[in-house]
Parts: sequence; structure tokens; C-alpha cells
Amino acid sequence: MSSSSPPSHDFKGMLEIMLRQKPELSPEQIRDLIDEKKRKVGAGYLTDQGALFLVAADLGVSFDSLPKAQSGLKDIYVGAKEVTVVGRIMNVYPVHTFTKRESNEQAATRTLVVYDKDVRVKVKLWDSTWRYRTRWVCR
Repeated sequence: MSSSSPPSHDFKGMLEIMLRQKPELSPEQIRDLIDEKKRKVGAGYLTDQGALFLVAADLGVSFDSLPKAQSGLKDIYVGAKEVTVVGRIMNVYPVHTFTKRESNEQAATRTLVVYDKDVRVKVKLWDSTWRYRTRWVCR
């Protein structure tokens, strides 16, 4: 994976799909919707691409036809769905069980540290998600 690997979806390709699915909108109108979404939701942290995902969801536009490129951990952003990344597991922490205050239910989490050549991130697996893999194999 190179440091210039593209994000999961290309912004230009997403915009073209949106224009095909919503021909009543002009590129300028979509740009205005993106800017508005960034002002209202992003608080300065939402990228154009992230805002476009949110605008598309509001308008019922699907990007399923776009090919998904392999992403690095640094390419993950708020609002991303169905992200596939390649990385290595650096650390697997023990399962932490606790009682939820609101519902008094038992819950469990497990934290992993995953890394690639650019960054290292902690991934928290909640409730039954961590049980899918009971034996961790590291190579």
C-alpha cells in the first residue's frame, strides 16, 4: 500500500453518481448542500467527501456502484461505512466486562491496536463483536 492510496470512494466519481441519480440538482446546488452540511454537522472537521456522503444519504443516493479501493488507516473518516483496510494487529487487550448504567445489562469490550505503515489506531469491539474470533493468530 502506498502513501498515496486513494480513499474508499473517489469524490469526483461520487459527484457524478449523485448527478446521475439526482438530475434535478446542479453541481453548484450539491456544492451548496456540502458546504451547509459542513457548517451544521462538521464543526470544521468534516471533509468535502464526508459531507457528500451525508448529503447523499439525506437524498437517498447510493454509491454501491463505485468500486472500492483499498484504504489505509489514515484514510478513515467520520461517516465512512463499509470500510476495508489492511493493517496488522499490534496488541489485543483482555476483554473488559461491565454493567451498563442505563439498563443494568452486562456488556463487554475488547480493544485492539492495529497499525499500518502510516499510523496506529485503537479499535474497540463492543459486546458480541469481539467473540467472533476467540483465538487470535499473529504472524
